[in-house]
Amino acid sequence: MINEKNWVPWTINICFIVFVIALLYNESSFKDKREIEKVYKAYIEDFIENDFEGIASHFKPPVNFKNFGTIAEDKLQVILVYKDIKDNIQTGYAYSSVESLKIIKKEDFYIANVIYSRFNLNDENLFTGNTLYEFKKTYDGWKMVSLEGITDFES
Repeated sequence: MINEKNWVPWTINICFIVFVIALLYNESSFKDKREIEKVYKAYIEDFIENDFEGIASHFKPPVNFKNFGTIAEDKLQVILVYKDIKDNIQTGYAYSSVESLKIIKKEDFYIANVIYSRFNLNDENLFTGNTLYEFKKTYDGWKMVSLEGITDFES
């Protein structure tokens, strides 16, 4: 029972419990963000290497390609979308680099807000873009389920 003689220890204990809960929540969120960052970096490597199977492995269908108005219902459709993307990429494309990767927690998923650049073999910038990737936790780890290119952004 809290009374005027023991209210300070009770207050300290309650503050400590709240602090521990907040710390555990933040640690979980930090771990999720690290895992998502690893998945995204592996996806970029597969994209640069034209490894379409690898690219598709980072997605959990159905995948909403918002800018294309396309929902890929299975792995094969994800591969076909990426083959189309690579067939129509900037002439001379050699590799991509990530300029900024911000991961934001939403209710039961994360958004990776990515600014990236594409370069040719002479390291000349061909394009700078901004895409939002939605990640959800699956039995196989974090997977992308949606992406949307942002056209009005500042790099």
